[in-house]
Amino acid sequence: MNPLSNLRSLLWKLKKDEVKTLLLFLDFQIPAANRPSKSAQLTSILLDENTYSTNDIQKTIYGKPNPTAFYKLVSRLKEKVYEVLLLDQHINEVSYTLRNKVIFGLKKRLLISELLFNRGATEELENRLKEIVRDAKDYEIYDVLSQALNVLRRLYIVRKRKKLVDETSTEIAFYKKAEFLVDNANSEFSRMMNRINFSFDTREYYSDLLILVSKLNEWYKETKSASIGYSYYLLSVEQFQTQGDYKNSDRCLVELGKMLEEKPVFSTKNRLGTWRLNYASNLLHLKLYNEAYLNSQMAYNLFQGVALNEILSLEVMFYSRYYNDEFAESEKVLLKAMSKLKGMDAIVNERFKFYSAVLLFVNGDYKQAEAELNALHDLKKDKEGWNVMRKIYLLLCKIELGEYDYVDLQTQSLHKYIKRINSLKFINPRYIIILRILSKLANLGFDYNFTYKSRKKYFDLLDGEDSQLAWKVKSPELINFTDWFKKKLK
Repeated sequence: MNPLSNLRSLLWKLKKDEVKTLLLFLDFQIPAANRPSKSAQLTSILLDENTYSTNDIQKTIYGKPNPTAFYKLVSRLKEKVYEVLLLDQHINEVSYTLRNKVIFGLKKRLLISELLFNRGATEELENRLKEIVRDAKDYEIYDVLSQALNVLRRLYIVRKRKKLVDETSTEIAFYKKAEFLVDNANSEFSRMMNRINFSFDTREYYSDLLILVSKLNEWYKETKSASIGYSYYLLSVEQFQTQGDYKNSDRCLVELGKMLEEKPVFSTKNRLGTWRLNYASNLLHLKLYNEAYLNSQMAYNLFQGVALNEILSLEVMFYSRYYNDEFAESEKVLLKAMSKLKGMDAIVNERFKFYSAVLLFVNGDYKQAEAELNALHDLKKDKEGWNVMRKIYLLLCKIELGEYDYVDLQTQSLHKYIKRINSLKFINPRYIIILRILSKLANLGFDYNFTYKSRKKYFDLLDGEDSQLAWKVKSPELINFTDWFKKKLK
């Protein structure tokens, strides 16, 4: 864009009150004039819905083309717009986050303090700088904090207060390290969350997760930074959930909630939404489905406009309704989520299509469920997880449809498939036991009672407490296999 187009774009982004302030500001500079200033004229022309050529604008303002004077005017006006944007009344009125408002305010206060120091007007400077330091510490705005402490140290040097110079130097060193650790923690946290959200299996990241949680714990103890604490608690929750220790993950989430309550400066919508979402997810594991739904709904409302987080919140809302046997309600949530999937990763898209196929199965539409499961091409890439369960559900569809010859052939085929990939990747042992039961069922002519008696030890394992073999929420096995099988018993 040329300078004039840039200025026009900037002016159109101003609020009505900001435009009003700008025009008053421009005309105030020439109070004796009988007509608006050239800057005010240019502002009005550029805010007109019609677009005028550069030459026409120059003729209106100067009476003739005058590019040299005109582009100086454009430059001056742009600077005046910036000054208006920096006025406290407009910073506080615009819908910036609380943290951003504090940052803008602190930077202005720091600039004034530096100007006062350089002019020798230091009578109240120490108190001003201490207030900036206090607020910057509360909000963990380390760049401002470092600069304010440096100005304060220069003031102490001028006043020859050696003890305070040394103390301030120690503070500067501490907060520079804290800034580095916070930045590092935020970066590592984002990378780990990305791996977690787009991984099929916890083994893909678990060892790195343990290392990172340990580091974050050390950094949190050293700095007392709420920003690091936030990352530490959330990843500790992931660690405990991976271990199946949902009571400890609940404890961490409660601690995180207390920290956010004590540090409202960190309670952004995104952070509160993330906390609510994780709390809801943990409640699923504790089988508190109604509470999980309410918390995931609150997370969804906090995440408005953040597409991926909205989808993840809807996913927990779906699980909450589904596990509570509210299938019609879960379908409504699923349809809402699927309407928002445009632009999402292909695997995320197909995960929701998988849920749709499961709901069809639950509602007895086995033919359509089979068709949808067969259409999940991207999900097949997760060979050892979702794809194994997809194949098992296809077998269940065929059983329900009475196509027993297919089941016999495909159980043999699935055995070979698992044997082939099991040498390369870990296969959930629960899935292997399920397949053994289905093979026995086929061999015994689909006699459920006899199969159950002859494979009772397998059912006991699947219904037991072993973390490797027990049924889990939020796994591809949305329909608990043993529940499905026992309904067939007479």
